[in-house]
Amino acid sequence: MATICYCDGGAHGNGTESARVYGSYKIGDAPIRTTEFLSAYTNNEGEYFALIALLTALRESNIRDALILCDSALVINQVGKKWRVNEERLRRLCETAQGLLGETGAVLEWTRRDEIKNVLGH
Repeated sequence: MATICYCDGGAHGNGTESARVYGSYKIGDAPIRTTEFLSAYTNNEGEYFALIALLTALRESNIRDALILCDSALVINQVGKKWRVNEERLRRLCETAQGLLGETGAVLEWTRRDEIKNVLGH
């Protein structure tokens, strides 16, 4: 049975130099982990950073059967190679996420916003 994981990112002050970009993830029954990303400016970067943090934790924990639920259509479709990545900052993040996804064997799937909010609180 797959380990169910959730991830989400966002930004207060989206797109500004003073933006507070954050992300959270949850692996199975483990506590929610939340962090702020100081080198990011947009909610899309927050989504990517949260996914990368989750995938890194999966790799470090040697979890190979994860199903990752995320509500960002942009991230899901860019990482899944259905949509092009036009922004260079996102391209590098997408490539990192794709590499980690391959390493961990995790599956990335879209879920509704309300499910993410119920689990992660934002």
